[in-house]
Amino acid sequence: MSLTINAELSKGLESYGLFLSEGCLLPTPLRFETPVRIWHSAQLHASCSIGAYSSISPGVLLVDVRMGRYCSIGDGVQTLSDHPAGWFTTHMLAYAPNFPEPYRHQSVGQFASHSPVTIGNDVWIGSRVSLKSGITIGDGAVIGAGAVVTHDVEPFTVVGGVPARVIRRRFPDALVERILACPWWDWDLRTLALDWQHPDAAQSMLEEAVAENRLSRWNPGWRLLDRGQPPGEGQPAPLVLLPG
Repeated sequence: MSLTINAELSKGLESYGLFLSEGCLLPTPLRFETPVRIWHSAQLHASCSIGAYSSISPGVLLVDVRMGRYCSIGDGVQTLSDHPAGWFTTHMLAYAPNFPEPYRHQSVGQFASHSPVTIGNDVWIGSRVSLKSGITIGDGAVIGAGAVVTHDVEPFTVVGGVPARVIRRRFPDALVERILACPWWDWDLRTLALDWQHPDAAQSMLEEAVAENRLSRWNPGWRLLDRGQPPGEGQPAPLVLLPG
């Protein structure tokens, strides 16, 4: 089931760490960590989960996406559906007839038009990017605006183009290894002023703070935004937030 966010819901869910603009469309249940921000006209469908501090821009259309923490999803990003290129026809008539009688064909098989898309932590996806169903985007990856991503993207890799190709690595291999060994997104950094403009120095500051036990892990726990049991005829089902 889908849930359209209105002004009342938008305000009421802020206390749960959900910052949802009026007009966005979400699936229920939605699995999330706090906080999460989703802007107007964004649409999420099927089974989706969103990690803490991730932000989804207007006009996004995502189906069956598992997203990590601190992701920045640009406006107009979409996941693409699959069609059975090896069948007698690529048309939906063979597995999901979408016309009523008397125009309906007899479906003869099943085909998953969407496979899960997995997005790591600290991923930036630029405006109007298209993501092929079933791919995995590694931690720290950057995808340039307008790209069509048809294959997995390695961690801390910058890709772009149609189809998307590797442009460069964000950081030297040694620094990537250090980040993946001690990921900054696992920690509560609200009281630590990291030197964000200088990656190597920032990672050193993080490692020192962890070694000295000056940081705690950010662990808000996964929760579910879902609908409760309908209270009565003609009345909307209440929303419930449950452990995820």
